[in-house]
Amino acid sequence: MAGRILVSAWILAGLALYSSTVHAMGLGGFGGSGGSTPTTTQRTPVARLGGLEVPTRLALADSGDLYVSDAAKGIVAVFDPSGDRAGTLAGLGRPLGVAVLEEPGTRTVTTCTTTTTPGTCASDEDDDSDSDSEDDGDSTACAPTTTETCTTSTVAVTIARAWVADADAGAVYVFEDGELVDQLGAGPGEFASPNGLDVTSDGTVYVVDSAANEISAWDATGARALTFGSGGSGDGQLDFPTDVAVDEAAGEVYVSDFGNGRVVVFDTAGNWLRNIDPPLNDAGDPAFKQAAGIGLDPDGRLYVVDNALMAVVIMDTSGNLLDILGYDNGTYWTGDVIVPVDAASDGATFWVSSSKQGRVHGYEVIR
Repeated sequence: MAGRILVSAWILAGLALYSSTVHAMGLGGFGGSGGSTPTTTQRTPVARLGGLEVPTRLALADSGDLYVSDAAKGIVAVFDPSGDRAGTLAGLGRPLGVAVLEEPGTRTVTTCTTTTTPGTCASDEDDDSDSDSEDDGDSTACAPTTTETCTTSTVAVTIARAWVADADAGAVYVFEDGELVDQLGAGPGEFASPNGLDVTSDGTVYVVDSAANEISAWDATGARALTFGSGGSGDGQLDFPTDVAVDEAAGEVYVSDFGNGRVVVFDTAGNWLRNIDPPLNDAGDPAFKQAAGIGLDPDGRLYVVDNALMAVVIMDTSGNLLDILGYDNGTYWTGDVIVPVDAASDGATFWVSSSKQGRVHGYEVIR
């Protein structure tokens, strides 16, 4: 158990070498719970984001900014919708999960103006002691007067709040507009091994603690509101969970259960609802073996990233297979993503972290 957790932790940090033997997924027809046959066209990325060492977990903000944790550099890189680097969250040990919430807020802005007026001085008139024979009428030099006037006003802004799981510190830190401002609970040591994160519109943050086999929910005040999950393979149990995605409309919480090779679904009160682990084909091969990351787009597609299969399996929330990006003797694989860890989608593009390549790739969602 300890050895497998150690290996898993390395994989999730993007530092493990991928296996030289990749599971062959078979093409005898896709199974699932009544789903249609997934698309089988080969994919070409529509975008590539670089400048990273070990890109790990992803989070998309409503503005379209993409947050990418880099487990090796100890940062979270922020890319704007055009793919340009827009910012960096720094000062971290081994960042994994990241969640972002953009909210309306206000900032106090002070504006100052400086006014300079010439000094007023008497003229230098000619007198008897002046060596000049005539009155030159020149003015003596005088220092100008400088006046600064400041006004303070309140302006409406969008505040980007980001939560970052630091596995080395056992903490989840809170950033506002790129600056560290807070932490969940006691900070360092609050969690055994914090990993994937998600946040809802009301500011509730869900934290996956991989080593503790549990999920915790933290309210908008930063207080722990709920803890659920336990170690094992039964219903509602987890074996090294890695990531979480929340469907607010349905009131459901999806957890990638790495060790059990499945997705476990809870309600927002922490009650177990169902497991998602459909067969990939008629031979009964699993759709995923080591579910390392999970994402949910606005149209209800689940993106399950599997380290062992080197694939992103796309399905609906009932477990019907829709699409797949992965390796199967070259049938689907573009050769671009190696050791994928996480995925995030806005419904038009889905992003995949290629930890072995030091890049994040964007693919068009096929509807």
